[in-house]
Amino acid sequence: MLGHALSQQARLVLVPYLIYKMEGRPAPLADGCPNIEQIIIARRRTVTALGLAHRQDDAPPLHLGIAHAQAADVGTACTLKKVQVFGIVKHAHGVCFTIRHPMGQPYFRGRKIMHLKAPWCMLAALLLAGLALTGCAGRQKAATPPPPPVAMGESAAFFAAHLAPRHQELTSWKDLAPTVRKSLRYVNSKPQDDIAVDRPGLKVSWGDLARTLTRLQALLPRLDNEPELFTREFQWVAVPNGIQYSGYYEPYIRASRTRKPGYTQAIYALPPDLKRIRARRGRYYDRRTIEEKQILAGRGLELAWAADPVDVFFLEIQGSGRLIFDDGTQAYVNYAGQNGHKYKSSGRIMREKGLLKRGDIFEQRQWFKDNPHRVREILNENPSYVFFRFGHRGPTGAMGQVVDEWLSLATDRKFIPLGAVVAYGVNAPREEGGTQALRGIGFAQDVGGAIKRNRIDIFCGGGQRANYVASHLDAAGPAWVLLAR
Repeated sequence: MLGHALSQQARLVLVPYLIYKMEGRPAPLADGCPNIEQIIIARRRTVTALGLAHRQDDAPPLHLGIAHAQAADVGTACTLKKVQVFGIVKHAHGVCFTIRHPMGQPYFRGRKIMHLKAPWCMLAALLLAGLALTGCAGRQKAATPPPPPVAMGESAAFFAAHLAPRHQELTSWKDLAPTVRKSLRYVNSKPQDDIAVDRPGLKVSWGDLARTLTRLQALLPRLDNEPELFTREFQWVAVPNGIQYSGYYEPYIRASRTRKPGYTQAIYALPPDLKRIRARRGRYYDRRTIEEKQILAGRGLELAWAADPVDVFFLEIQGSGRLIFDDGTQAYVNYAGQNGHKYKSSGRIMREKGLLKRGDIFEQRQWFKDNPHRVREILNENPSYVFFRFGHRGPTGAMGQVVDEWLSLATDRKFIPLGAVVAYGVNAPREEGGTQALRGIGFAQDVGGAIKRNRIDIFCGGGQRANYVASHLDAAGPAWVLLAR
């Protein structure tokens, strides 16, 4: 398989993810147990705690799927002391690796890591080629000026001229292929002559959307060298009055499989009597009844116990997330249902009480941290309650497909239909301060209760940066629906 992969990659393999093993202490990128050996996949999110015992060396090979292959960003990895890179074989949208055969230390020069397993003569030649590539990449990155800020009135031509895959953490426009295929599967399942949306300024059929996605799919190999194809091959239909952008992300929740000190907040599965009670009364028990009267306790509905009730509250807002258990394992949880009560945001509750100025998630979290005795008081004023189920994959959109960070968009399907290709632009907040222009090609693949008309929710992925951007993003910007000419 490796020989085949090498031949398919022009005999050069750039690692799409950095895979390294921490010995005896947690990784800086995610929560973990100090006595667990972790395998971490560092890219736009971090996958931790595969359940390996400390110094275990007999685990079977592991197979992990990859949505978008790209070279690993190792800026944060330079801080690690004991790092071992393990055998990797890249194949179609996946990587097979084993923890048994350490391949040596990663090469930290530049921004990319080369990882090869080949005869030494080939290895030497490939390493030289890789060093040249990484050196060029580093120089090119240093010489690339930041994109100009996004402006509401900018033209489609100006927008397209400043599109670049790196703005969406892609290495090439070809990396859009898996996301395009997800949308194509969805729109091809619809009657092609039926209308997907009909509103002033935009009337398209499912067939129009399918043709657009098929055209984009065919052009992906050319777009890196011919970016003008974006405007030549597609009609850009402006969204009137632009878009108000927000973000959502995949939260990581510290949890335990059993209730014990430090883990007392239940994460509940869907109660079996919910449909019956809602059919009779319209609504199920509200949050205050569930939490204060413990009406669901002891019924075997607890999926897990979390360390922080605030984390679970924000998990409900996002609708899905990842549980990082104290035993080193992890599990996905996905939305299973809701109690029927109207949602009231904690930010609004706290602003009405004069407790906050902005009301964003980070300000809320700091207030909850400083006032732990009032957490339940605030949370219980939101009567809405969300139930979960264990899942086998990450956040799933309205198409039934896993959403992709910086690519998948939640839209109002009556305004921008599922399956639409959207050029979106917004000045996104930076953890270092200020904003950075984000111009991207997105795909309408999700919906949301609060997403109405001129609003788009960008899926930001998982991890700290995704949390920060999604928690702070609330800005206006332009958008266009792309249609094949």
